[in-house]
Amino acid sequence: MNIDELIRKVEKDPRFLKLKNVIENNSYHDHQKVYDHSMLVLKVAKEKITGDFIQNEEAKELFKKFVEDKFDGDLARKDCMLLAALLHDLGKAGYYRDGENERSVLHTNSKGQTSCPGHEYISSILVPDLLKGSISEKEIAYVSQIIKLHGSIKDESLSVMKTWEFEDVLDNIKSESEGLYIESLFNIYCDVYYAQASSDLREMAVKIFNSPDFYTKRTYYLK
Repeated sequence: MNIDELIRKVEKDPRFLKLKNVIENNSYHDHQKVYDHSMLVLKVAKEKITGDFIQNEEAKELFKKFVEDKFDGDLARKDCMLLAALLHDLGKAGYYRDGENERSVLHTNSKGQTSCPGHEYISSILVPDLLKGSISEKEIAYVSQIIKLHGSIKDESLSVMKTWEFEDVLDNIKSESEGLYIESLFNIYCDVYYAQASSDLREMAVKIFNSPDFYTKRTYYLK
């Protein structure tokens, strides 16, 4: 099954279609169905995965080489990144139970504003069941980890990092993303692409993607 067939399969899955019934209203979503947002993020990811948004030629080639590499089985990294874009908010349709109490992951306050605390983690633990049997276990774990990390860089952090040296910004991005800094930043960039509140984040993401140093493999050690 190629990536286009797999995406079509996911889009028809009743569990994914539940996102049509979940409507968000906050500074990032204006009475928007999570399904519509998810499809829009996938559209952005398909456009940006080509690397054409990166102006630095060396950085663009490094990005393209990275996403074209096979991860495991039949899928390239870019295929897994597209799946993460589509499924990153799956948990917003979920529920949880504490003792005898059941509650929706989506919370609505008295002013009609919504929030989904921890939806990144919740999405990451619900996605494997949806993808089971369609791709390898390693690919499923990879997609789930990217999804889990899509809250690792927030607008509040960027407002602070704008005053930092760029090397320190790169250091922070790489260390906060559990080694998946290219994949997680790409997912975050696509997620907030149309969010008015995230202009600083988008600007910083593009600057980072244009730095060849962003693509060097990092290891940590003691000596």
